[in-house]
Amino acid sequence: MEPWLLRLLGWIKSNHHRFEIMVCLARPMLYCELMDMLRVKRNNRLKELKELCERKMVECLTPFERKGRLYGLTSFGRRVRRNLVDSLTTDEKSELEQRLGIRSMEQYQHTRDIKDWDLYAIIAVSRKQMKPLMEILSEHEKSIRQIDYEYRQKTGKHLSSGTLNAFLRKLARLGVASRTENRRNVFYRATQKGMAIKKHLLA
Repeated sequence: MEPWLLRLLGWIKSNHHRFEIMVCLARPMLYCELMDMLRVKRNNRLKELKELCERKMVECLTPFERKGRLYGLTSFGRRVRRNLVDSLTTDEKSELEQRLGIRSMEQYQHTRDIKDWDLYAIIAVSRKQMKPLMEILSEHEKSIRQIDYEYRQKTGKHLSSGTLNAFLRKLARLGVASRTENRRNVFYRATQKGMAIKKHLLA
């Protein structure tokens, strides 16, 4: 391993927030999601995130969004992370997985199949409505009644018929869901773009 990379890994490991940010951002995350994962209070600022951005290892994927800022690793950051993870012992990986709630360090990899991160941020930031609805939709058509039932099972909350229809129509306008209907019912399913976003939401 090159000396400069060894020094860089040492700098990252010297601060637990820097280290955990590099691990967590294997998949892009909203700023609020990152704060929750690191168990940092929302009213605090992560100066370590700014430091990693300045060193070109992390970038904001939605720079023009005021709400729903999404951060991810750059190609350079992904290379550094691979070396960072490879430098850990089995026990260190296990302890980190437990602390951050990651199922498997090997499976927790960067997502490359989403092209429109602004769209992902719009859905992810709507935690009470569009995000759970997107997680419910699949490649197979589901009726409004079935979606309503699964939404109540998932969230423990009830949306009025008008509100549910409004959010599903919005997902269809965003291109992540498609709508079909017959004389008796209306059906929705996730599009290919929607399935890519759903996969990332459930990661």
